[in-house]
Amino acid sequence: MKYMLKNIPSICPACCSKKGKLLFEINSHDAAISQVKKNKYSILKKEIESIWGGNKCKVIRCDVCYFVYSIPHKSGTEKYYSIIYDNLQYPTWRKEYNLILNNIKKLQNKNIKYLEVGAGNGVFAKKVADIIGKHNVTCFEFSDKSIEEIKNHGLTCFNKDIKKFKTKDKFSVICFFSVLHHMDNPNLIFKKLSEIVDNDGRIYIATTPEESIAFMETQINAIAYPPTHVGRWNRLSLKKLGDRHGFSIEEYTLYYPTLLQSLKDIAFWKYSQKTKESQSLASKIASIKNNLIRKSFSLFLLLPFAASSLPSAIRRKKFPSSQLICLKKSKSQ
Repeated sequence: MKYMLKNIPSICPACCSKKGKLLFEINSHDAAISQVKKNKYSILKKEIESIWGGNKCKVIRCDVCYFVYSIPHKSGTEKYYSIIYDNLQYPTWRKEYNLILNNIKKLQNKNIKYLEVGAGNGVFAKKVADIIGKHNVTCFEFSDKSIEEIKNHGLTCFNKDIKKFKTKDKFSVICFFSVLHHMDNPNLIFKKLSEIVDNDGRIYIATTPEESIAFMETQINAIAYPPTHVGRWNRLSLKKLGDRHGFSIEEYTLYYPTLLQSLKDIAFWKYSQKTKESQSLASKIASIKNNLIRKSFSLFLLLPFAASSLPSAIRRKKFPSSQLICLKKSKSQ
């Protein structure tokens, strides 16, 4: 896909600039058919149109802070995610976890409070609880299955929007792992964070850098469709948003993929697109109920996709796959 780069008046949700460039436009048909099989297409298309209030969406890049955002700037609903994710898989561990866990250990304070927004199955929150105690850990998550798993470990977990969270607690550390790019109204989110973070508190945000997404879209045609992806962050856009709400960047770290990881990402994307074609071999394999048999056949079918993906994977590994931003609250706030 080639970006249009057409000048367009629009208010940036991150820095409030009124100038931007239109990267591309999509419709509800393309957004739906690219993410699910035909048996779910109609219901997903209807839900997308309900979210957008129509059947079209623009993706715009701010001329000032380079934040990329969707218009309508509306994130996916719980129903939307229940349609596109049959069996959501969470990472067992992320590179970013090590840095944050070490920083929490350095605090050496059993009374600090930790909040994780989009906690998945709680793999990191459980490690934090081992350090500061379960009673000091709070999670937010939308998946009922994940909420149950988190609560089974004795942790507090809410199924609600962080923007509507009411609490008297002040949190020392707040984390967003691969979740902020799914969320709309960043100014409302940061307004809430400024209310609930402790003086001298930290906010850690891990998300995919915009340049990596741009590579996948323009070189591989792997489009980050709204309303799943409604914002693409970079250091400048997060700095400007943080400045407005009393936060400054304390740490900024980029993580680069290995060649193997790049190859897996691109090959898996190509394979996943084939699974949505009802008569394809990939689709038939994906419908196998036995987990072991399905994975075995899938790995075999992935081999030709991997071979064809190697040149792109070599180029892609030059782009960071993840960025970790630590925002520190100003003591004067």
